[in-house]
This record gives sequence, structure tokens and C-alpha cells, in this order.
Amino acid sequence: MNDQLRSSPCVCVEAQFAQKMRQHLESQGIWDARYRLTKLSNDTNEVAVPIQEEMLGVIQHEVEETGVLCSIPCRLLSKVNLPQSKKMTIVSPRQKLVRNIKSLIEGAGMTWIQDLEDDIPRQWEMHGDMVLLPDASFKHATWAKIESKCLWETVATSVCATRVAKKGVVQNNDFRSPQVHLLLGDTGWVEQIDNGIRYTYDIQHCMFSSGNITEKLRVASLNCDGETVVDLYAGIGYFTLPYLVHAKAAMVHACEWNPHAVRALEKNLQLNNVRERCVIHAGDNSKVCPKGIADRVNLGLIPSSQQGWPIACAALKHTGGILHIHGNVTTTPLKPMEDSLLQNFEADKLATVDCGGKDCKVDSKNVLKSFRQTFMESDIRSVAKDELMHVNDTAEQTNISDKHIDTSNLSEQNDTFNKTDLKDSSEDNRTVQDHNIASFSNEAARENNAISSHTHNASGADVRTQWNHWAKYVGKVIQRILTEMHDGKDWSVCVIHVEHVKSYAPRVDHIVADLECRPKS
Repeated sequence: MNDQLRSSPCVCVEAQFAQKMRQHLESQGIWDARYRLTKLSNDTNEVAVPIQEEMLGVIQHEVEETGVLCSIPCRLLSKVNLPQSKKMTIVSPRQKLVRNIKSLIEGAGMTWIQDLEDDIPRQWEMHGDMVLLPDASFKHATWAKIESKCLWETVATSVCATRVAKKGVVQNNDFRSPQVHLLLGDTGWVEQIDNGIRYTYDIQHCMFSSGNITEKLRVASLNCDGETVVDLYAGIGYFTLPYLVHAKAAMVHACEWNPHAVRALEKNLQLNNVRERCVIHAGDNSKVCPKGIADRVNLGLIPSSQQGWPIACAALKHTGGILHIHGNVTTTPLKPMEDSLLQNFEADKLATVDCGGKDCKVDSKNVLKSFRQTFMESDIRSVAKDELMHVNDTAEQTNISDKHIDTSNLSEQNDTFNKTDLKDSSEDNRTVQDHNIASFSNEAARENNAISSHTHNASGADVRTQWNHWAKYVGKVIQRILTEMHDGKDWSVCVIHVEHVKSYAPRVDHIVADLECRPKS
């Protein structure tokens, strides 16, 4: 007997009644879905409809007495060799992995227990021909009793890999290096293709961030023809390569201080035939980043890129440009809006920048003080309350879910900011603040349309409102940095887009704020 055939009791009917009989048996809970409906032989037009063995007695008396079931002439056969259904023959990758490891354990004379199956991961990462297992897997003491090479070869074969590695905790060093243990194979270098771009890297020293694919696709869709781009925290080229390969930037200056990432970046530029359009600046961004050359600066560091904000400002051309600022934003709907914003910002993380011998150090305390004084807490609370009321009304009326949120009322809220009482401020501070407020007010329409259309659920409108505030807040800080960096010259900073990349936890989101920065004439 073919090992794909199994014996099962059946109801046999003429072929034209087979599906009707199956439907009837299924409705009564009698049909056995593990097997296919099968024609008995070439000499007959009968089809065998499988039934569950334990349910045979339910219909046996009726069929044997009348030869009819559900008004369909039929007969019973107690044993028919039937092929398994397609569903039963499909084996998932994990099922295959468990099956093969179980055979290995039992072949070694050991007992297979549920704890071993539970210790086998349900998910893993594939990096080229290498499988990367999660840290919380294969921890049971039994695995140590199996020859290591034999175990990992079984794992590799089961998931169509040739090398095996296991994750550890990310190291707490300046490079946030991954802690990956190579279990099978001679090298940690892997290669994979992402959006048509080839990446190679040593998985023992560099991380590949697949979670920000949406942002890499967005960067790839930009038109950077003729532009000079500075990519801070370039890594192995997560954003450097999309800017070069797809966005067609004329030149990218990639700044990275991890020597392992720099080595991988060099290889990736060559793999994608764009080496001549990229300058690698290896070292600390604050020391190696070029100044005054960029049409666009990318700050792709999370949880916060704050330390690089002054560096990015110094990298812009004297005519200004666009900043893409990444950050993890924590939204706290029950706290005052100011608290929600300030918890995402630490002024002492802003770096100081040496502008070619000129003292361009940014006073971080003044930046934060300026923000606090300009957006007084009372007004911020008022705006937060008004926005929350608007959001709740909108959500109730439209049952929002993954839809664009109406932010038209934010224009009125910008007017609220303009009317902030500054009587307690000094005259000098008032001049700076009035000037900064006006810059934001003049660009209100563009900013209010800048929010991306992403939201999670009906309460997402409130979350998106806080993302919008975070972006404007970052713009305010950038504006102050540029003003101080250029001897008090006025700059306009406008939020032109806010992008949600991914969520890490409830109310913790990776956000990108696109800011257009221009000197005022």
C-alpha cells in the first residue's frame, strides 16, 4: 500500500451526488476531511466519500436498512484506501523542523517530550543561506546530549539553510553591536537583496534592520537628482544605498563610526556599482561630518537622533535644505502635551559643532528654555484639550480605522500659539519668540497637511496629533539651532511630512519628521 494511502470507512455514491453527500456529511459532523473524495475504480462511476470511523454507527443502520442517505442512493464500505487531502500533505517549515529533530532525538535512544517541542522556535530569520535562531530557543539540557554538528545540520537542512547562528542580547557598547553566536558554518558574512539592492554584512558584528523597510521604500521613491545627501549613522548603507540606487542622488556622504559597518558599507557600494558617488567618512559624526554641502541630511538613528541635530544643521548648505529626523515617540494621552513632548527630548544630548574654527556651539539649555517660553504650558494644555475633543468627535462620527484624520482645526490652534502671553519674558526673548512663532504660523497650512495617513485604530487620531506636535517641536528646536549657528540670522523651518515607520510597543512609535529649512531673506 502506498504510504500516502490510509484506510477509512466511506459512503459510496454516484459521482453526480458526491459533493452533495459530502456537504450533508460535513453538516452532520461525520465527514473526515483528512482524506480526498476518490473514484473507486475505472469500472464504476462510484465515488467514495470518507467518514470518521467513530461516526460510522450514526448512519450505519439507516444506510443498511434503506440504501439511502439524504435522499441519495448509497452504500457503506468499512475500509477503503484513500489518499490524504492536500491540506493534510502540506507540512509547515516548523512542522518539518520538529519532525526531523524528533527523529534525531528518538534515533539517539532518548525520549521525546513536549518540553523539547516547546523549546523549538516558531519563528526565525533567514539571512541569505543562514538561519538566525532567537535567543530563547534550544535552551533545554537535552540538546547538549546530542552531537552539536549533527543537531545544527538537522536544523539547517529542515529550513533550507547551510549555516546556523543564534541571537544574543545586543551589546551595550557605543556601536550597539549584535551578539550573535555562529553554530554552523565558517563565516558570519551573509548577503541578501532588499528592494533590488544587494547588502552584505557580518551578522556577528552588524545588524540588518528589516523593520524599517517602509522608510527605505519611501527614500527610494524620492527624487534626489542632482542633490548632495549627508547620511548620518549610515551603518551598512540602509539609507545610503536607496538614495544612490533609486533616488539617484548625485553624491552621498556617509558617516559611520563602527569599523565593521564601514567595511560592509564599502562592500555594498561596490556590489551595487555606486562606489564613485559616495564618500565614506569613518569616525565620530561630530568630527568627520562635512559642513555646508548638503541639500538633504538623513538622521536614521533610534531611539533618538538628537545628538546629531546640530551636526545635521551644520552640514546643510547656506541656502538650506531638508532634514529627515528619526525618533521613537512615546505618546501619553493622560499627561499635559508639554510633558508628552519633553519626555521625547533631552537637551543635554545635543552635540556641539566646530564650524571650521568658528565657535558654533549651540546652547542646549537656551533651546529648551525657548521652547518652554514660546509654547506656554497653559496654551499647550488648551490646544491638547481642543484637539482631543476634535479627535474624539471625528472618531465617533466616522469610526476611524486606518483612515486619514482631519487636521484642519490645527490652523486655529496655530493662532492660539501666536497669541501666547509673553509678558513675563524679557524683551530680547520676546523678539526671538515672536519671530520663531511667525515662522511656524506662516507655514501652518503645509504642516497641517504633512501628517502621513497611518493610524492604528479609532484612538489613533489622538496619537497622530501628538506625532504632529512632536514634529513641530523638533522643528522649533532645529530653528533655534540654525539661528544660533548663523549669528542670529532668521531661518524658516517647516514640517513638510510626518511618517510612521513602525510600532515597538503600545504608544511607542518610530516616526520620521521631514523638515524644510531655509534662511529668511
